Amino acid sequence: MVLWTHELDCVWLEELLHQSVMFGKRARSGYKKEAWVSALQKINADRVLPFKMSQLKSRHDAIKSMYGVISRIVNTSGMGWEATTCRVLCNETTWDHFLAGKPPSFAIWKDRPFPQYDLCQQLFEGTLATGRFASTSTTVTPFAPPQTSSASDDDGQDNDDQGNDVDLDGSVHSDATVQEPNSGQRKRRQAAPQNDSGGSKRRHRASAASGMTEQFKAQNEIAAKELELYSQVLATTKTNETEAVPALDILQDEFEHVLSLENMVTAVEILESSDRARTFVHLKGRVREAWLQRQIERAQSNQF
Repeated sequence: MVLWTHELDCVWLEELLHQSVMFGKRARSGYKKEAWVSALQKINADRVLPFKMSQLKSRHDAIKSMYGVISRIVNTSGMGWEATTCRVLCNETTWDHFLAGKPPSFAIWKDRPFPQYDLCQQLFEGTLATGRFASTSTTVTPFAPPQTSSASDDDGQDNDDQGNDVDLDGSVHSDATVQEPNSGQRKRRQAAPQNDSGGSKRRHRASAASGMTEQFKAQNEIAAKELELYSQVLATTKTNETEAVPALDILQDEFEHVLSLENMVTAVEILESSDRARTFVHLKGRVREAWLQRQIERAQSNQF
C-alpha cells in the first residue's frame, strides 16, 4: 500500500501548479501529459521504489475530492478556515448543529487538518476568493411584469392614427376627412363597421395583470413539483444518515490510527451507502477489518 505524506503531496501539487501557470500545461480534462510526467519525476527523484503514473493520478483525484468536501464546508455560512492549524472552524455555530442533515463525509473534518488546502485552492480554483473572502450581493432583483409586444403596440397606434380614435369609455369616432396627396379635394372616409349589437369592434390585448397571473401559476406548479422531489430526497437522506452515523463512529474509533487519511476518506464514502453501513456495523473483529479493506481496494479500483 502506498504511503503518501504531506511533503510528497506538496511536491506534486506545486509542480502541477507550476506547469499550469508558467507553461500553460492545462488541458480540458485536467493537465497535459508533460505536466503529469514532470510531477511524477519530481516525487520519484529520491525514491528507491518509484511511484507509477496511475498512483499519482489516483492520489490527485483523492486530494481533489477531499478539497471539494472541505471547500463546501468552508463556504457554508457560519464556517471558516484557520490557516495556522489547517483546520475547519465553526465561527457562528456548533459542529453538531452544522452536521445536522449534512453528508457523512463532512464529519471526518471536524478535528482533522488538511495542510494541502492552500495549494489545492490555487490549483483547482485559481486565485479567485471563496468562502468568507468572497463578496456577495444582497440586492433583490425586482420582478419584471410581462410586457406586451412593442411591435404590435406601434402597429396598433399607427392603425388608430390612420383609422378610428378610441376614447377611454370605448366609444369610436371616425375621421372626418383625409387629405389625398397632390389633390385639393377632401374625401370622406367610411366609418368603421358596426357589429350586430350596435357597439364598436375592439381589438383585444392581453393585459399585464393576466400575464403575471399566468406566470405565477406556472411558478407555483414548478415549486410544488420541486417540493415533492425535495421531500423524497430528504426521506432517503434521513434513512441513509440513520445507518451511517453508528458506522462512522465505529470507523473513527477503531480505524483512525490504522488507516491512512486517504483510506479513511474512502471508507467514509463507502459507508455513505446504507447497505454497506449496516453490514459494517454488524461485522466484528478481524472479519470487519478484512471486509473494510476489501471495500477500500474495490473502491480505489473503481469497481463500485
